[in-house]
Amino acid sequence: MGGSIIVAGSNIVAGGNIVAGGNIVVGSNILAGGNIVAGSNIVAGGNIVAGSNIVAGSNIVEGSNFVAGGNIVAGGNIVAVGNIVAGSNIVAGRNIVAGGNIVAGSNIVAGRNIVAGGNIVAVGNIVAGSNIVAGGNIVAGSNVVAGGNIVGIVKVASGKCS
Repeated sequence: MGGSIIVAGSNIVAGGNIVAGGNIVVGSNILAGGNIVAGSNIVAGGNIVAGSNIVAGSNIVEGSNFVAGGNIVAGGNIVAVGNIVAGSNIVAGRNIVAGGNIVAGSNIVAGRNIVAGGNIVAVGNIVAGSNIVAGGNIVAGSNVVAGGNIVGIVKVASGKCS
């Protein structure tokens, strides 16, 4: 792993992985057939799309949508103006915030808050250390658990809401 990757107004496109020891900062889109990995922050003005995982040691921030075939993981915050969609888990050490929907093929887990302007949907569990807030529905295949408040219309297939 090297230093940072900074591209002002263009896209970063790779058939395989995009890896940086520091930051990945792009004015437009980040597109990878494999993983997108940064030791620190991933910041994009457009979409962040990975065939596999999106992983950052600190924060992931983008201006449109996140889409990952695998996991989206950040030690800090995951923030999207649009949607956050993962084929597997969405995990943040702090907050997960989306202007649109947050959707995971498995679990959604945040150390603090999970907030969406639209729906929050997980095939597995939705777990937040503090609050879970949705402008629409909160739908989980298993459990919905928050250390604080749960705001939205909660639908749990099996398990509990607490």
